[in-house]
Amino acid sequence: MQCPACASALHELQVSDVKVDACRDGCGGIWFDRMELRRVDERHEPLGDALTGLGDGRSVDHEARRRCPSCEAGHVMMQRVFAAGLAFQIDECPGCGGMWLDRGELAQVRAAGGESARQAAGREAYKQLFLKQVQEAKVVSENEGQSSGRLARLLFFVCPSWWVKGDQDWGAF
Repeated sequence: MQCPACASALHELQVSDVKVDACRDGCGGIWFDRMELRRVDERHEPLGDALTGLGDGRSVDHEARRRCPSCEAGHVMMQRVFAAGLAFQIDECPGCGGMWLDRGELAQVRAAGGESARQAAGREAYKQLFLKQVQEAKVVSENEGQSSGRLARLLFFVCPSWWVKGDQDWGAF
């Protein structure tokens, strides 16, 4: 595979039971296949320590759109924020779900708390954006349910044959 940032060769690194592809002789970026980043992104995970500080620090354009080094189709990776509070964006392939982190970004992800910080930020964003609307919808739904119950009880007295099972020759129906 070829580095999407500086076009150097990527080298496979085995860290315990995680295999990543790193730009060891170039910019120091790391390619994580789908779900691999979750195994090294938090401070308490010792595997991530071995992956920080790779490469010679070659300068790359962090804003440039990059192609996935893993997909045969060469999808253009999407830039997105990994977690709230991080000042950079990671590159993620929409095809295979792999992620590219430039040199130093793994250390920043680990310092920010990794996946658990991302999940906490997601829960907080959900609360701010949707929780109030969900609660309002629940109140409306409960009010409509109570109104429907009152109407059903009223109809029972108006048309009791509707509620009695069997074939009746009496009643409105």
